[in-house]
Amino acid sequence: MKLILDFPWDFEELRYNADAHELIGSFVNLLRATKADAVKILPTSAVDDIYVQLAKLRGNSPLRLLFQLLPELAGELADGPEAVPQCKAAATVDFKKALHREINVGNWRTPQIITSLERRGHWGPGEEVVIVFNGTETERIVVSASAHASHPWARSDYDPWILSRTDETAVDPEKRFRLPKPSACTDAELSDLCNTIDQKCGSWTEQRNGNDRYVFIPPRDWSPALEKQKWRVGNVFRKEKCSESDRSGYLDRHGHLWVWDDNEKHWDVQMDRRCRKNDYYKISATGRRLDE
Repeated sequence: MKLILDFPWDFEELRYNADAHELIGSFVNLLRATKADAVKILPTSAVDDIYVQLAKLRGNSPLRLLFQLLPELAGELADGPEAVPQCKAAATVDFKKALHREINVGNWRTPQIITSLERRGHWGPGEEVVIVFNGTETERIVVSASAHASHPWARSDYDPWILSRTDETAVDPEKRFRLPKPSACTDAELSDLCNTIDQKCGSWTEQRNGNDRYVFIPPRDWSPALEKQKWRVGNVFRKEKCSESDRSGYLDRHGHLWVWDDNEKHWDVQMDRRCRKNDYYKISATGRRLDE
């Protein structure tokens, strides 16, 4: 995951800007939580100037978090074309050049644009912003740093076990519309996910804190290389219909069919595709068996 920070302020504008202070802290926390890479958007010379100003600060200024953030943003930015967001937000030239370098039309996931709470409204009302790139239009997610975890796609675009965050209504993690994720895949990059599954995910049961947990392991022919619309409506994994009922579910590597119970908010995991009445486990979204 790559995140490009909407950072239009110079140092003097930063000093008494509470919105900017909130963004700096939230973005630092976001990088830690997601282990994402920040796109280089500031020339090294500009960063050096900010360091000089930071050295003059006294007390516990919120700007001291810039000491942690600036190394992530600094780079020698070569001249080049710009990608232009179609919105009211006044993006810097360096931002637009960095955005152009990072956009790959074939990869709709990256980069995600991270902005502040106050500036979010200037990027438009939708979850994505239209960007003019080499004469054509593409779209990318735009979200405030503090709202990243609750955004409908910002996390789920990289986590296929989150089937559709827009369908989630349960506050309780055990009742969310998600398939239980193998622990080995927690920090795996999407590009390496299939290798991680093949090498580290043999059984559909695993131990967590001394307790058994059941997890969904995709079939061997599964790939995350899906189009955006199909991914975001939850059609990430192959669905099959029960041969002896009208229910359908997600087929895992071991031949189990994971059928969602929308009333009770758990998975009825059928032991085979026939979906026989007494041949299934009730499993929560976190992998806990409920019918033992």
